Amino acid sequence: MTEQKSGQYKTSRARERIVDAALTEFLASGYGATTIDGIVARANASKATVYKHFSNKEELLGIVIDKLVQHHPAEDLNPHEAPEKALLDYAESRVKIVFAPRHNALRRLVIGEGARFPEMARLYFKHGPGRSRRQLAKYFQQANRLGKMTVDDPENAADIFQGILMHALYQRTLYSVSKQISQKQLKLHARMAVEKFLQLYRS
Repeated sequence: MTEQKSGQYKTSRARERIVDAALTEFLASGYGATTIDGIVARANASKATVYKHFSNKEELLGIVIDKLVQHHPAEDLNPHEAPEKALLDYAESRVKIVFAPRHNALRRLVIGEGARFPEMARLYFKHGPGRSRRQLAKYFQQANRLGKMTVDDPENAADIFQGILMHALYQRTLYSVSKQISQKQLKLHARMAVEKFLQLYRS
């Protein structure tokens, strides 16, 4: 490994360690009670190192949310595929990520502290549900143009699909009504959601 690559690797590892420490601290202490000093201690880093990578606690929260919601450009749905496949692949990927234990914990944190820290709630929506909605609306517009679906209002269709896919699982996990939902249950739910949705919008 060259000296330059070694330095980049160390920088990347340090950044990742800080993000992991921030996530743990947010979930353990809440957003309001979390301090940069607490993150520094948990990351076993210096304050200078933290500020080298991040401007403030708010920026760290945005990175933490991105880490948990795990959106990537590659997740854009392919409008040239059959809607059954494109939507099912997307649905299975999203429920697996959104209903992972640490993501459930973050969602409870956002709901619990969102009134006192509205910027936290805004960041979560922007990086999470808001980004999903934009991805879906873009896909429905493209699929409608290609004649693969009949969608007069792509944004409304995105809201409906998210509701069918997420609402029941949100309730079960938010109130801890059930134990952790198994991967098999999540896949079955994703398939049911896609089937119900396509009854409304299939060309």
